Amino acid sequence: MTENTYMGTPGDVERVMGPFISLKGVEPTVGQVAEAVLYLVSDDSAFVTGHNYLVVDGGLVCVPFVESSRKIIIG
Repeated sequence: MTENTYMGTPGDVERVMGPFISLKGVEPTVGQVAEAVLYLVSDDSAFVTGHNYLVVDGGLVCVPFVESSRKIIIG
């Protein structure tokens, strides 16, 4: 978070960010993130190197946002 961003309550964040959370329309869960972590600590990920290969955000990084200088107020 930056000083130019006010996030409001968790409900405010869900209301505003909800449409951008998943390109597939699937609600993210703690379990999905845990599965990604378990993969990274398992032997199955032995060939994975670096830190930018597994993004668990439902496609959020693909959504174009307004310029970073604009103040976002939720709530």
